[in-house]
Amino acid sequence: ISPDGRRYAAHWWASDDTVEIYTYEIGRGDEGKQLFARSGGWLQVPAPVRGPYGLVWSPDGNRIAYPDRPDAPDDESSVSAISVVLEAGGTPIRVTDREHRNTNPVWLPDNRHLLFVSDRDGPRDVYVVDAEDPGEPQRVTFGGQDPRWLSLSADGKMLAYAQYRFRRNIWAVPIPDEGRVSIREGQPITAVGWSQTVGWHDLSPDGDTIAFELRADPRGGFHIYKKALEGRAQTQLTDDSASDWAPVWSPDGREIVFARDRTDSDSVDVWVMDADGGNERRVMESKGFMAMCDWSADGLRLFCGWWPRAAGTWEVSRDSLRRRFDMPVDFGAPRLWYDGVCWFLRRVRGGEGVVCNARNDERSGITGIKDLIWLSPDGDVVRRFSATPFAEAMQQVNKPWDGSLLWWIQRPRYSPDGSTLYFFGDPWQTQVMSMPAGGGELRWVVDLHDHGRNVTPYVPPQDGKNLWYAALTVGRNDLYLSVGESESDIWVMDLEW
Repeated sequence: ISPDGRRYAAHWWASDDTVEIYTYEIGRGDEGKQLFARSGGWLQVPAPVRGPYGLVWSPDGNRIAYPDRPDAPDDESSVSAISVVLEAGGTPIRVTDREHRNTNPVWLPDNRHLLFVSDRDGPRDVYVVDAEDPGEPQRVTFGGQDPRWLSLSADGKMLAYAQYRFRRNIWAVPIPDEGRVSIREGQPITAVGWSQTVGWHDLSPDGDTIAFELRADPRGGFHIYKKALEGRAQTQLTDDSASDWAPVWSPDGREIVFARDRTDSDSVDVWVMDADGGNERRVMESKGFMAMCDWSADGLRLFCGWWPRAAGTWEVSRDSLRRRFDMPVDFGAPRLWYDGVCWFLRRVRGGEGVVCNARNDERSGITGIKDLIWLSPDGDVVRRFSATPFAEAMQQVNKPWDGSLLWWIQRPRYSPDGSTLYFFGDPWQTQVMSMPAGGGELRWVVDLHDHGRNVTPYVPPQDGKNLWYAALTVGRNDLYLSVGESESDIWVMDLEW
């Protein structure tokens, strides 16, 4: 809404490459519609930086500023820029770089200068830039106050901002003998700082050590760490310039497979290393986006799901584990093992083959990733666990806004003895469920959607990342979950300008 309350501004995509901003006189419909600006070249901007997001009017109602990406408060790794349109029919002008996170613009009363939030010098602070002559922005706050959303008083003499802090740790939640437990029953077993994030994790075969991905620098990538469950010290295993994630232990506990982002494209390769971080070697080049890997029971084969390029589940194998202790055996060339895509695949405990969330499996008629399939060592479908029959049983608990029934069997994890499967039972990852490994009665084990504590089981659905951060690992007596904590305050400061 414009400052005088007579108009509003909105944008729409005229084409895949062109965004148009319009103003509308309230109450006049299309008769009061006016093209304010047109911006092209968006296809050259890396997704999901696809704005404008949040149009901001100047006090005189003649100018508009906007960032080109929404400000997800717990996503520190992305970048964004701020642009301005100085007059109706003008061309948008970018007034910040796109190498940092520049967000939340607010006009000063002179209709010329913009306050905004940026991490250009490290932690977030408030900066000011001249929209007519955008040179180097000047810093307004110091000391890493970490402001997020800004609000300026009408006379421009006072600034209020929200300070938001977020972190994600691994929590241990006791497995109840009966009924279910709240996330409030759990406790963190890692101790990361604010703006640090733990994602996917996996327990060693002896159940004593957990490997996990951690982004310690909010502007950096993920790396693989490990720590003993009973200790406090954690050991960093990888330190590559790219991001490393999704660690999975080998059955003998001597190796870890993980994904490594490629620096030359938006895709990943599969790597294996020793459990102490040594002997890193690439075992499978990118076939698109990896949908997780796991080992065969003897440790001689690796299975990895890929999507969407070269979609399917691929295998690499070797003839022995090691020639000598310090000489791992190389894997051979990858081959297509199963022509459907296996998401979140896990080796069957106490049996052969893998279970996974299937996608695009024409033989089984599966098009989503709600159902679970059991594949033999030869890649044949042994059994399918359909999510549909379970929906009615949970209809009072898990009903979307449209009133339909919804049920997911997603991210399966076996108990150490192989008798029980644990998984997330809804797309928002707020319920951990279990059932006998061969199928049978469902049990609701953990409730993560508990408003009695400021914890969230997943990153809010920004760029689909919630699929990777709602991680689940099963121990002898506990479930291990990646859980976020957040807190916020409001600050007010005087301005002189």
